[in-house]
Amino acid sequence: MSNEGLNIFGAGHACYWISWFLIAVIYSLISSVSTFLAGLAFGFGFFTDTPFYIIIFLLLFPFCLSISMLAFFLSTLAPTVKAANATSYAIVLLAIVVQSFVSDNNLLTFLFTTDASSLVQGLKIFLLFYSPFSYTKVLQF
Repeated sequence: MSNEGLNIFGAGHACYWISWFLIAVIYSLISSVSTFLAGLAFGFGFFTDTPFYIIIFLLLFPFCLSISMLAFFLSTLAPTVKAANATSYAIVLLAIVVQSFVSDNNLLTFLFTTDASSLVQGLKIFLLFYSPFSYTKVLQF
């Protein structure tokens, strides 16, 4: 993505990224509140039994904001808009597959046993760097 439009008006790179950060904060807040409201509407115990501010500001909002920051980072690596679109679709598809894999209760129990092998421990450490995995753990346990 280019900020040539901002350079025409005399604004620099910092203004460009700050404006996108503020937009990401607003979108993350809207997404967090709508996720909370959907959880209440469908009657999920996690959303009905936990106070509003804990779910929104300690779980959903930081998660949404971290995904936005990852998108900002990856957008700087793509040389063209076409490459950025292809990369983003690939990441979304990969995330869907990984999320369906790690959302199984049996797998989570297997990953967090005390006598797990070194391969399982390595997989768990790798998954801890994948932010939706931590979100899945909170909703499953």
